[in-house]
Amino acid sequence: MKPRRFKKNLELFKGKNIQFISGEEIPVIQKFSIDYGLSNEPNVKFGRAESVDVYMNFGSIPTPAIYVYSADKRLLKSFKGETPVVEIAGAFRQ
Repeated sequence: MKPRRFKKNLELFKGKNIQFISGEEIPVIQKFSIDYGLSNEPNVKFGRAESVDVYMNFGSIPTPAIYVYSADKRLLKSFKGETPVVEIAGAFRQ
């Protein structure tokens, strides 16, 4: 999912909580959120996780990786690699 396409199609994710998690340093993550116009979106959050912690808890994960969860924390669908925004949004309708 390309950040510009995500921003352009943000209405597809209305009412959904979106979290971007990165191993980058906080200033890099903040710059990303500002550069792509996502820093003030109420349902879009940014966070940081140490790569080693991700690996220890989830194993090796390709990047980008996208996981769609239901409100009751059930995994609905996962995507590995670049994925069209519309396809990701469609996973919320399952």
